[in-house]
Amino acid sequence: MATDSQLSLQAEELVDEGYDNNSDSLINDIDNIDNHDNHYDDELNASLASSVSATEELDLSDNQLTTPQTLIDLSSKISQFAVTSLILSNNSFVLVEEHQQYNDDKFSNRGIVALADALKIHQTITNLDLSDNNLGVKGQTGIVAIAKAIESGRLSSLDLSNNQILGLKNQRYDGLKALGKEIGRSSGGVLEELRIASNNLHASAICWLGNALVSCTLRVFDVSDNSIGVDSIGRRSSTGMNSIVMGLASNVCNIRVLNLSENFLGNEECIMLSSVLPSMFDLRDLDISFNDVHSVGARHLAEALKFNEAIEYLNLGGNHIQDAGCGDIADALRTNNTLLSLVLAANDLTTSSCHYWLDCLQENRVIIELNIEENDNMDEEQRKEVVEWCHGNSELINMREDPDNYDLATKSKIVRDNLFIKVPREDKEVIAKLVANFTVKNDADFYERVAHICPPDRKTMLRMTQNLLSLMSMNSEDRAIRLVQKNYRKMKERKRKDAETQQREQRRFMKGGKNGASSKNFRRGKLGGASGGSKGSAATQNIVVR
Repeated sequence: MATDSQLSLQAEELVDEGYDNNSDSLINDIDNIDNHDNHYDDELNASLASSVSATEELDLSDNQLTTPQTLIDLSSKISQFAVTSLILSNNSFVLVEEHQQYNDDKFSNRGIVALADALKIHQTITNLDLSDNNLGVKGQTGIVAIAKAIESGRLSSLDLSNNQILGLKNQRYDGLKALGKEIGRSSGGVLEELRIASNNLHASAICWLGNALVSCTLRVFDVSDNSIGVDSIGRRSSTGMNSIVMGLASNVCNIRVLNLSENFLGNEECIMLSSVLPSMFDLRDLDISFNDVHSVGARHLAEALKFNEAIEYLNLGGNHIQDAGCGDIADALRTNNTLLSLVLAANDLTTSSCHYWLDCLQENRVIIELNIEENDNMDEEQRKEVVEWCHGNSELINMREDPDNYDLATKSKIVRDNLFIKVPREDKEVIAKLVANFTVKNDADFYERVAHICPPDRKTMLRMTQNLLSLMSMNSEDRAIRLVQKNYRKMKERKRKDAETQQREQRRFMKGGKNGASSKNFRRGKLGGASGGSKGSAATQNIVVR
C-alpha cells in the first residue's frame, strides 16, 4: 500500500462508501474490524484496515465528533492509526450546556484530556488541528493537557484558533502559561507551528507567549485577530508587543512567518517591531494588516526594510499609511532586493503613490506583486500601469530561472514588451527602432543578455539598445576602428585621473608646508613674515608680546 494515499473521512465520502454519516459509525466499524465479527466480508475489512493504517491525514472536522465520549473512543483507538495529521476542528469537545460535576473542570474536559494522553504515546502524529472547539469555556484543564502533550509527544504543528483560551471572562491564564513553558527549547518539545488566532488575547495575556519566544523552536507564529494592542479593559497598551519584540530580538528565535494582523497595533508598536527587523535573518512573511499604522510607523518600517535581506512577503493592507508612508516604502525598495510581494490595499492612497512606484520600479528588479487596490482616490489607469510593471518583473524572473522552457520567439516577445514598459515615453522611440529591426529580432545573444539582467533598469536598457543599433550599422573595419578609439579613450581617461591625483597630492603637500610655517611664526610672535617690517606685523607682534 502506498504511503502517500489519502483517506478522507468527510461526510460525503462516508456516504459513498456505505458508512453512516457520523463518527460513532466510524468508531464502531473499527471495533468490528478488530473483533472479526462484523457483517462486512473479509476483503472489505482488510481494505479498510489497510487504508486507515496507511493514510497521512485523518479528517474528522465539522461536527463529526458530536460528544466528548466519541473523542474518548477515538483516543482509545488512535494507536491503530499511522497518521501524521489529525484534523478535529469545529466539533463539540466541551459542551457548554453540560452540568459540571463537583465544580471540577476535568469532567467537562474529559475528551481533550483523553486525546492528550493518547498523543503522549503516539509516535506518528505531528499535526493537530483543534480550532473552533470551545476550549477554555469550562476550565483550563484541557488546554494544559494539550500543552503537556507537546513535551512528551512529537507534535510539530498545533492549531488552537477560535477558542476561548482565557475563559469566558478573559482572565484565566493557566493554559497560556503551560503553552509558553512547553514551546521553549528547554522543554524538549519540537513544536514549530503555533496558530492561536481569534482567542481575544490582550496585552497582558500575550506576554506569557512573548517571553517564551526568547528560546522557542517556533517557525510559524500566528496570533492574528486578537487584542495585543489593548489591555483587558480596552485601553491602549504596548506591553504585549514589547514582550513579543524582546523575544524576536533573541539570537535563538528563528521565526519565518509572523502574523500580527487585526490586533489594534499602532505607530508605537510598529516602531518597536521595526527596531528588530534588520536582525531577523529568518523572517520571510510578515503580516501587520488591519491595524492602526500611520505614515510615522510606515517610515520606520521603511528604514528597517533598507537593511533587512530576508522578508519576501509584507502585508500592510487596511492601515492608514497614506501617500507619505507609501513614498517612504517605495524609496526603501529601490535598494531592497528580497521583497517579492507587498500589499498596500485600503491605505488611503492617491494617484501620487502610483508615481512613487513608477519611479521605484525603474530600479527595483525583484518585486512581482504589488496590491494597491481599494484606494478610492487613486486613478485606475495609473494603478494598472504599476501592476503591469510588476507583471513584467514576474515574467522576466520566470524566464531567467527556467530559460529552457522558452523558445527564442517567446523570449524576444517578453523582453521587447517589458523593455517598452520600463522606459519613459520620450525614450520609447529607441525601443521602437529596436523592435522594428528584423536583424535584432533574431539576435539570440542580445536577448539572452537582456534576459539575465532580470529585469534591466532604464539606463542599462537604453545603453544596450543604443550600442546595439550603432554596431549594426558598422562593418568589420569600422568596428575595429571603434575598438581602437575605445581603448584610446580609456588610456586618456586613466592619464587624466593620474594627473589629477598627482596635483591633489602636491596641493596637499604645499598646504601642509604653509600651515607649518604659519604656526611656527605664530609661536615666535611673527605673523607678518620673517622680517616683520610692516606696521601691521609690528602691531600684531606687540599684541602677542603683551
